[in-house]
Amino acid sequence: MSLLDKIGLGQKKSDLTPLIGEKLKKEKEKYSLKRNPFLRAFIFLCFIGISILSLPNATINSGLTYTIGQPWRAEDLVAPYTFAINKTTQETDQEEAEIRSSISPIFNVDPNSEITVQTKIDSLYRSIQPVIQSHYNWQESKINQLTSAFNDSISFVQEYSNAEIQLTETSWNILFESYFDALSNNRAVSSFVGVGVKQELETIIETLKSDGIINRNKTSIEQNEIVIRNPLTSTERISTKARVRDLREANEYAQFQLNQQFDQQVAQLGMELYNKSIQPNLSYNPEDTEAKIDQEIDAISKTKGAITQGQMIIRRGDIVTEQTANLLTSLSQARSQNATTVEKWTRFSGSVIAIIVISLVFFMYLYLYRPKISTHNGLFFLVFLTMGLISLASAILFQLEVSSIYVIPIAIAPIILTIIFDSRVGIIASVTVASLIGMVNGNNFEFTIATICACSMGVFSVRDIKDRSQFFFTTPGIVFVTYVIVIGAFSLTKLSGWPEYLNQVLFIGINALFILFTYPIILLFEKLFGITTDFTLLEMSDTNRPLLKNLMNQAPGTFHHSLQVANLSETAAAAIKANSLLCRVGALYHDIGKMVKPSYFVENQARGVNEHDKLKPQMSAMVIKAHVSEGVKMAEEHGLPKAIIHFIKTHHGTSVIRYFYKKAKEDDSLKEILNEEQFRYDGPLPSTKETGILLLADGIEAASRAMKNPNYSKLESLVNKMVDDRVAEGQLSHCPLTFQDLTVIKKTFINILVGVYHGRIEYPDGKKEQEIIPEAETVNSEAAPSQEHTEKPGD
Repeated sequence: MSLLDKIGLGQKKSDLTPLIGEKLKKEKEKYSLKRNPFLRAFIFLCFIGISILSLPNATINSGLTYTIGQPWRAEDLVAPYTFAINKTTQETDQEEAEIRSSISPIFNVDPNSEITVQTKIDSLYRSIQPVIQSHYNWQESKINQLTSAFNDSISFVQEYSNAEIQLTETSWNILFESYFDALSNNRAVSSFVGVGVKQELETIIETLKSDGIINRNKTSIEQNEIVIRNPLTSTERISTKARVRDLREANEYAQFQLNQQFDQQVAQLGMELYNKSIQPNLSYNPEDTEAKIDQEIDAISKTKGAITQGQMIIRRGDIVTEQTANLLTSLSQARSQNATTVEKWTRFSGSVIAIIVISLVFFMYLYLYRPKISTHNGLFFLVFLTMGLISLASAILFQLEVSSIYVIPIAIAPIILTIIFDSRVGIIASVTVASLIGMVNGNNFEFTIATICACSMGVFSVRDIKDRSQFFFTTPGIVFVTYVIVIGAFSLTKLSGWPEYLNQVLFIGINALFILFTYPIILLFEKLFGITTDFTLLEMSDTNRPLLKNLMNQAPGTFHHSLQVANLSETAAAAIKANSLLCRVGALYHDIGKMVKPSYFVENQARGVNEHDKLKPQMSAMVIKAHVSEGVKMAEEHGLPKAIIHFIKTHHGTSVIRYFYKKAKEDDSLKEILNEEQFRYDGPLPSTKETGILLLADGIEAASRAMKNPNYSKLESLVNKMVDDRVAEGQLSHCPLTFQDLTVIKKTFINILVGVYHGRIEYPDGKKEQEIIPEAETVNSEAAPSQEHTEKPGD
């Protein structure tokens, strides 16, 4: 007896007779890797390791529990030592805002600005000169009536069209007239209006550059001063915002000066030239400005005074205010910073012990109530891989310091485990993962309770999936609403404001959306671990799938037989709390091998035509037996899950094809060479409740169909005899069906068959429409201590 057995934590002993013989030994050797306990121990330790890695750095919590706005329920709290008072987040944010509004923006002097502007002005005049000169030549030729007037006009048009500068027609006319007047009257070049405008522009621009032109709008600068840096001389000066100009103010100054010196049309010409040449000489430097701001922010003190040792912090019964809460937070941080190495390791050791205990509770549940998981390394790894991925995701999010812990999609793990195994595994997984992550997140009680509630409701929503829409819309919605209600309830108890609550709701919505990734994860797990979930079974139960459609067209009798067997099997499985969906799908596909030679099976034969009349009994038996191997081959070619292939292999067990065996025995020529094994199916025997139900339903449906004038008594006798015979033959010896299960199955079969053949159930004592199934379910319900658990593929 092991230690666990001695303290009452041993696994419940099975009432079934264990398999014996060489075949069992070979199977055990074959699956030794799957049953290796050391591998399971390694998997379990890895999960614990992942959970430990998600722990925050070794910090020491003060252990103080309080709620702002609520009375202080602990004893009077006195400062155990002198500690600094930290500024609140609002205070530091306010100081940062003040710094940002007070730091003057930095502008760099562009040393090439003056040269660039002068170059632009000179370039403009070089572009103007050929145009006005060609215009003068044309006008001169036209006045003097020279023969070159026409060619001069063409030359002017070409120069005007190709001019790089674009001016208004009025401005061009002013230049043309002034230039023609100066040359025609032999005046000095300075009398040309263009010269005067150029000189005035240079004077204006020189003044503007001297004062400074910034490349930002003044209205966007909150400060009254700016910092002007000259990279060439490595100097810096402070100037008031009023002493410099932005481009709008510079334009206004230029317009004013030109209006003072010239008439309106000439001033407009000057503005056109000004706009084409001006540019700022002070450029805003955002990098240096932000660096200056960051430097000032880094210099902000994080504290605002201190509490001396022995000073009263809060008395019992006092209301915890924002100010008091800040003192308590400051004490916690000081406690963490002043903690010794021993204290840090002590705290870390406590967290590790808590993680081990929480994980061990989940392991013991699997060990005691789900031995098919706890003894199968593949399924054991699947469970802890699912939970470990969530723990790993939480650890990464903690390192990234996300704004809310509610963004972690914890519900994915229990939902996956519920779909693959059952709802009880999902519920215990919810409690385990929520407790682990809540503990890692500073013993967050609210998060733990909210997550357990939300995950549990999510588990309940997927325990009986009927279609995909139920999963994609209902489940995320249920998880979201549950989180919102529970978090809302906690917010009401704390009198929290709407902004904080709505912020949490936003992250809960993101959490609910992550649940949609559960479906592709399940599909991946199905491929990796060779399991079959209800999603796949729902898809396979569609009779429009190619394989079932071929069965309907090529062997209609077999297809109808399969439907009847599916109904029988599904109802019986539901009555004993087995996997009814798996049983139905297995029944639909169990006879697909008959498509190879459909006419050799009675349900597909026309009246009076029997292909077996042409064959010897041994050959007929070979044909009949072959439908199992042909079905397996066909299922593998079409990629059916292993769980469904197992139904095909075992739906006859190792039973004898009695009709042809009896016929062979009647032939005197075959007696000496007759061997019963020639007429026996190859097996294997059914090993699950579902495959055992199918074996019974298959034979009973076929026998009842062949019965003449069926009534209740005949059907009852048939069902009881066939079930008892299969048990006596040992066909169900490897199957975990109990006596109580068989009793319920018998009554279920009788109920359905009588309904099929009569429509209404007639009983020998004259009672009508008596309910059999509910009565059957009450038969010794304690026979199976965990009836909700249904055998799933891979168990």
